[in-house]
Parts: sequence; C-alpha cells; structure tokens
Amino acid sequence: MTALRIPEGTAGDFDRGKVYFIGNATTLITFSGFTILTDPAFMHKGSHVDLGHGIWARREVEPACQVADLPPVDLIILSHYHGDHFDDVAARDLDRELPVISTADAVGQLRQLGFRCGYPHVGHGMNAAHRDRDRVGRHSGGGAGGHDGSNQIQYDCI
Repeated sequence: MTALRIPEGTAGDFDRGKVYFIGNATTLITFSGFTILTDPAFMHKGSHVDLGHGIWARREVEPACQVADLPPVDLIILSHYHGDHFDDVAARDLDRELPVISTADAVGQLRQLGFRCGYPHVGHGMNAAHRDRDRVGRHSGGGAGGHDGSNQIQYDCI
C-alpha cells in the first residue's frame, strides 16, 4: 500500500485550498497539504495532439505554465488517455514515479512510457459490490480527507 502523507508537524487545512487553471483540462489543485495535477497537457500554442482514430486537435492557447514551473506534485489525476489530456511534454517532463489515478487503459499506456505508479480507477459503470472490492483510492480512518487526524490518502497498488 502506498500512502500520501502530510509532513510531520504540519496540519491539513480543510477549510480552504487553491485552484490554478493551466489550460484545457490541466489544473493544479492544492488542498489539505496535497498538490494534485489534473490532465497534464503543456504543449505550446499551435501544437497538434493526437486524439486517437486519426483525429487530432490544435492547441489554441498557450498553457499558463510549464512542468518546470510547477511546485512539487503529489498526485496526478488523468481523466483519460488522449493527447489533449496527457501530451508529449507531460510524458517527457513529469516525474515517472508520481502516482497517477486514471482509467485502466490509460494506466497501461503510461506504463509503456515508463510511469510505474499508475492506479486504475473503477468507474461508475460498475455495480457497488465491484466498486467496493476493486476501488483503488480511499481515505484512511473515519472521515473524508483525513478528518480523523491521519492526514493521509492511501492507495492500493494493482
């Protein structure tokens, strides 16, 4: 089991956080001592990205920052594996040891790129019995977000 923990001597702040919009679906979220990056895409304006099945998109707006500008990231949440949600810059510049929660397909694709800490998320299409058995992430203890004082989020490696 892998756990993200707030460093000793610091307390999670559950009353406020920060959201920084980078572009498209790429957002940096800071909450309770954790920094989460969603759908990392950092290609420059005018770049083309593959969406699969011969379809591509052109980035129309420059991202607000690049990977090198980010604070230390604890977790990546990737909605799905398309070039406009995880691009070549992300594949090249992000730390391959960062935990990534995504679809099983995306986790497989990321493994081929050298990302070793992928955790497939079971979607809402599964029935409750399967979701409970197979879920990847859960809050520790009694409360959501570590309200039990543990200040950690745990993930079982699959």
